[in-house]
Amino acid sequence: MRRTIRGRARPRPYDPPRMYDTLLFLHVLSAFVLVTTLGLYWAMYAGPDVLLRLNAVAFPLWALAGVSVLVFGIWLSFDVSVYEPWDGWIVAAIILWLISGAFGSQLAQGYKRMAGGIGGRPTLSAHVVASAAVILLLIDMIWKPGA
Repeated sequence: MRRTIRGRARPRPYDPPRMYDTLLFLHVLSAFVLVTTLGLYWAMYAGPDVLLRLNAVAFPLWALAGVSVLVFGIWLSFDVSVYEPWDGWIVAAIILWLISGAFGSQLAQGYKRMAGGIGGRPTLSAHVVASAAVILLLIDMIWKPGA
C-alpha cells in the first residue's frame, strides 16, 4: 500500500505527466526567449546606435535559449514514447537549430564588435537567414510534418 499524506497519494519521484508538462513548458519558454532575442537583434539593426546596449542582454539570452531549446527538445523526444530523436521532423529541427545558432552567433558577435567601435552592423542576410531558420523551426515544431 502506498503511503499517503492526508488521504492523497504521494507523488512519485518521476511523475510522467508532470515531467512532460514541465519539459514542454521549458521548451516553449526557451523558444519564446529565442524569438524575443531575434526581435532584439532586428531592433538593433533598424534602430539607432544607442540600442546596441541591448546586446549585453541579447547575447546571453540567445545563447541560453538556444541551448535550452535543444536540450529540452531532445529530452522531450526521449520522454514521449511516440517520438524518437531520429524522426524526420526532429532531425529537421536540429538542422534548423544549427543554422539559426550559427547566424544568431554571427549577429551577436557583430553587434559586440560594433558596440566596441571595431566594425559595422551585421549584414541584412544574416538577420534574414537567422529569422527564416527560427520561423521554419517554429513551423516544424508546431505541425510536426511526418509525425
